[in-house]
Amino acid sequence: MAYGDRRGTRKDPSEYGAIDMMGLGLASALGIAVATFFDLTTSDDTSALLLFNRWLTTATDALGLGSLPLYGVVLILMGVGALSVIYLQPVTLRGAFAQGFGVLAAITTIAPADLGGAMPEPVTGDLPTLESLPMDQLEWDDPVS
Repeated sequence: MAYGDRRGTRKDPSEYGAIDMMGLGLASALGIAVATFFDLTTSDDTSALLLFNRWLTTATDALGLGSLPLYGVVLILMGVGALSVIYLQPVTLRGAFAQGFGVLAAITTIAPADLGGAMPEPVTGDLPTLESLPMDQLEWDDPVS
């Protein structure tokens, strides 16, 4: 059986009701939650979730709403995953879970991997010029063997 094949009753995407869409949304949100867990456990201090938390805390502080806790950012991302089923329309719960996992993977690509300072400029005064290279001392007619 191929990945994403359905067993049981077949429905067209237009036949999905509100309960079906909520189930797919919950599966997608669960995919986001699992991807968030893996991001936090494998990345430690360089986690994209911590960077998103810093960005949203800065934005909510600027709006006067106070700082946003980390679980609030996770809930916002899970909401994005749940709403993504409306646009991407998965047909199975397994597909919705994988879609949520993929949506978070796509979102985390916006997070820069290194937030360090800019690279220093190269020092051009120390580089040798073409005239300073000892090209005239080389014997170009020597046999290769």
